[in-house]
Amino acid sequence: MRSALFNLSPLHQDVFRMIRFDGLTIEAAAHKLGVTPEMVHEALVDVLLALGRANRS
Repeated sequence: MRSALFNLSPLHQDVFRMIRFDGLTIEAAAHKLGVTPEMVHEALVDVLLALGRANRS
């Protein structure tokens, strides 16, 4: 799973870290990153799907 995270874009890695480890909301992460909450939500979905695929491997 670790390699799945490293293969993600920097935005995806930042979103995952901010939400999972820093405890930020989607809105707060979006504000810090200067993107829309929708972009953060989509990135988080991408991350979770990638981790799910890595977990099944």
